[in-house]
Order: sequence, then structure tokens, then C-alpha cells
Amino acid sequence: MLSSVFAFLLQNVVRYRARRVAENLRCAFPEKTESERKSIARAFYRNLLDLLLETVKASRMDETEFRERITLTNGELLDEYNAQAQPIIIVGSHQANWEWLFLACSLRFPFPLDAIYRPLHSAAFEDFVYTIRTRFGARLIPDRVALKTVMANLKEIRAVGLVADQRPGRKEQRHWTRFLNQDTAFHTGWARLAQFTKYPVLFARCERVARGRYELTFFPLGEPPYGSNVGPLIDAYADMLETAIVENPSSWLWTHNRWREKKPLYS
Repeated sequence: MLSSVFAFLLQNVVRYRARRVAENLRCAFPEKTESERKSIARAFYRNLLDLLLETVKASRMDETEFRERITLTNGELLDEYNAQAQPIIIVGSHQANWEWLFLACSLRFPFPLDAIYRPLHSAAFEDFVYTIRTRFGARLIPDRVALKTVMANLKEIRAVGLVADQRPGRKEQRHWTRFLNQDTAFHTGWARLAQFTKYPVLFARCERVARGRYELTFFPLGEPPYGSNVGPLIDAYADMLETAIVENPSSWLWTHNRWREKKPLYS
């Protein structure tokens, strides 16, 4: 009830990034009517508030409740890698509730979970999020030392996870591909990490099946050897993510200024 009330206020009174959401939806779904896009926006703000309140709730939820609220549909795939003593890389996205997804993985994986993340600018919020994310034993690795840290522990049997749909930073290498009807830059770090480690890569798809209830499914994304060009691996990720968004558009993070950077003429 709180989420529904706050979502209405955030969208219609505060109008938090309302223009950005409307523009992103217009560019991503030009074939939809204005009414259809407004309907997606309303559902998006409700989902956004669900996410925020669920993140706060995650600080006091116990293991039993997490297991009840998040269903892992194909955990046997992880068991196969564990039986082979094979470390893996898992790439997710800002879809559904990525914070609960991370905690569910910490609980359910048959091996330890390391997560590469970008530290937040606010020290207070960083401490709050860090405490939640490490509740069930996961290890957080700042992105600036990710390659060094992972390579130093190359033979450990674990999963290395990260959210891969962030806009590349100014100094990061980027790969351009078509995504949601637009030229879109993706950072290449995770794909190069797969290249260096020779780990298989899985795509983690999180879907909201009801308010406060999610399904988590893993899809094989890439297997070594990867060759010198990481472009096909990133394209495969973009395709899987786009399919997930098109099937459930309100669950993605539309307030993000994902397309601020325009593709250069010669790229």
C-alpha cells in the first residue's frame, strides 16, 4: 500500500525524472501508442517504489523468507558447473529487483559469490547497501580492482557476478550495438574478464511474477575460447536483455540516462 501511494506521488507530484522516462520509452518503443507507453510508465514507477522499499526490507528479512519469495527455476545448471569445479561469470541487469536477486544468489549458489560493483558516492548510502549485500557471505569487489582481484584468485571455485547494463564511464572502453532501437554503448570490462579468465558466462534473468515475488533463471551466454573480439559476447548479452525488457518493459530502470552518449560518426 505504501509503495502504491508513494509511486503515485513520485510520478505525478514530484515528477521524478518523468521527462527522461517518457523519452526513453518513446525511443525504445516507437511502435507503441502514447497510451501504451503511459501505462508502462505507471507500472514502472510502482515497480521502482517496490524495489526501494524491498531493499530496505532486505536488511531484516531472514533466509527462509528470501527462499520463499525468490524461485530459482534452473539451479541444476549451477550444480553442473560446481560438479565440474568450474568457476563462472554471471551478468545481470537493472531489471525487477537486482538487490534481492543478488541476495538470493548468495544463499542458493553451491559455491561462493563475488560481486563486482561501482561504489556509491554517498558514504552513508554506500555503508547501508554494502551491509545488505554482504549479509549472506558474498564478497564485494570495487570495479577499479576487479581484474586484479579476480585474476589473483583464478582457481577458486566461485561465481563472479555483475550488472552489465550500466553506461560506460568516460575512460572505459565501449562496444556499440543496436539495443532497443538505438545505437547503445556497453562497457566491455566483463567480457574482457571472461576472455582473461576463460570462465563460462551466464545471463541472469530476474522476473517479477507478483508484487514481492520473483523468478530467477540462468541462460548460457558464452563459453571459451572467446577469441580476440569480445563484440559477439556483448551483442549476445544485449539481445537477451532486450528480449527480457520487451516481454516485461515496466521492470527495467527507465529513469537511467542510458543513451546520453551518442555514437560517433566513425566508430
